[in-house]
Amino acid sequence: SAPPSGGGTAAGGLDGDSIDRVVSSWSIATQTGRMLAVIDVSGSMKAGVPAANNRSREEVTVEAARRGLGLFDDSWSIGLWTFSTNLVGSRDYKQLVGIAPLSGNRGKLESALSAIRPSDGDTGLYDTILAAYKTVQGDWQAGRVNSVVLFTDGKNDDKSGISQAKLLAELKRLADPERPVQVILIGIGDGVSKAELDSITKETGGGSFVAKNPTEIGGIFLKAIALRPPAPR
Repeated sequence: SAPPSGGGTAAGGLDGDSIDRVVSSWSIATQTGRMLAVIDVSGSMKAGVPAANNRSREEVTVEAARRGLGLFDDSWSIGLWTFSTNLVGSRDYKQLVGIAPLSGNRGKLESALSAIRPSDGDTGLYDTILAAYKTVQGDWQAGRVNSVVLFTDGKNDDKSGISQAKLLAELKRLADPERPVQVILIGIGDGVSKAELDSITKETGGGSFVAKNPTEIGGIFLKAIALRPPAPR
C-alpha cells in the first residue's frame, strides 16, 4: 500500500512523525536502487509559497528532497543534478554529485542540497531529461530499480534545445527492456503541463505527478517512489 502522505508543513510537506511512520512501514525503501535526482533551479523557483511562510519553491523542494534522502539505506546509490538553461556554458544541467552508494555519498548529497539556489534561467526540461536518462541507462545495474526523479515547476522553455518530438523519438529509440529506466516527474505549482510530463513517462515507464501546492511535494514524492516496480531480476 502507498505510504502516508505526511502533513503539509512549512518544512516541506513532511514532518518528523510522518517520516518515522514511513520509514517503519515502507518496505520499498529497503529495496536496493539507483536514482538520479534532478532539481529545477530556473528563475520561477524563486516564487514564494504562501502555505510555507513565503519560503521559495526552491527551499520547499530542496527540503522535501533532503527529508526523502533519509528514507533510503546505505545500499542505495543516489546522485544529484540541477537544471535550468545555460547552467554550464550552453548546457542546461549540472552534476552536483555523481551516482554512488549512500554509504559514502550521503554527506556530499546533503551539502550539495543545502547549497542549491535558483538561477535567472529558463526551463531546459527536454535536454535535461534526455541526458539524465542516458546517464542512468549508461551505468545501468542489474537487480536494482534504475531511475530518474525530476522536480520542475515549469514547461520546457529552451529555444536552443531539442523539441518534444525529438525527445520522445530519442527515448523510444533508447528504450531497452533489458535495461529499463523508470522516470518519475514531479511537477510543482500551476505552471507545469501534466500532458507534457505524461508524454515523456509514457515512453520511459514511471509516472508523473503534480503538486499544485508546493508543500505537498514531500507526500507526492513518497507516493511516486512507492509506485515503482520491483527490481528486475
